[in-house]
Amino acid sequence: MGSELFFEILKPEQHRLQDGNVILRNTKFGYLVTGMLHQLQNQANCYFISEPNLDTTVKKFFELESLPGDSREITKSEEEIYCEEHFVKTYKRDQTGRFIVQLPLKESAESVLGSSKENAIKRLNGVWIKLNKNNSLENIYKEFMREYENLGHMEEIKNEIMDKLNYYIPHHAIFKPEKTSTPLKVVFDASAKTTSGFSLNSILLNRGIIQ
Repeated sequence: MGSELFFEILKPEQHRLQDGNVILRNTKFGYLVTGMLHQLQNQANCYFISEPNLDTTVKKFFELESLPGDSREITKSEEEIYCEEHFVKTYKRDQTGRFIVQLPLKESAESVLGSSKENAIKRLNGVWIKLNKNNSLENIYKEFMREYENLGHMEEIKNEIMDKLNYYIPHHAIFKPEKTSTPLKVVFDASAKTTSGFSLNSILLNRGIIQ
């Protein structure tokens, strides 16, 4: 309805309601409800979740999977560059062709790593108690350790080295006799904390895959 007809249908009768804001105005078609309304608040909340770490991880995954000679530039952090340089400088290969490389330690490693010998001995005593209850497990465990030593993966230390950074790694057995091929799995726990609260794993630089 245009304004030229609107005022033709109005009648003089009107009633103001109690609150004073709403008026009932009589027209040829009945009453109209008019007046001022209070301001309505219709607030909409929007949320946004960002996962930049996931984006970075996926990006690095595709960079690692890219073919040699790919023209895309791979951005490396100082820690990643140091780990790669450390690998090149320290690695060697044994008679079987396996890589042997020194562990890349953080600069603060020597100052933050505490004593680990007491905890390692305590864990070892727990292993002995378990082995003494199972002759089959004890024989397999000893055989594994002898083989580990024969392969050169570990050696006996005659005198404790006190003036250098050292870490005694606790180990325990996971024995599954139902598996005929590999019933024993020896787990070396490099996450065991020292007296300072730090472990070997916590002071290692982590580059990820570098080859």
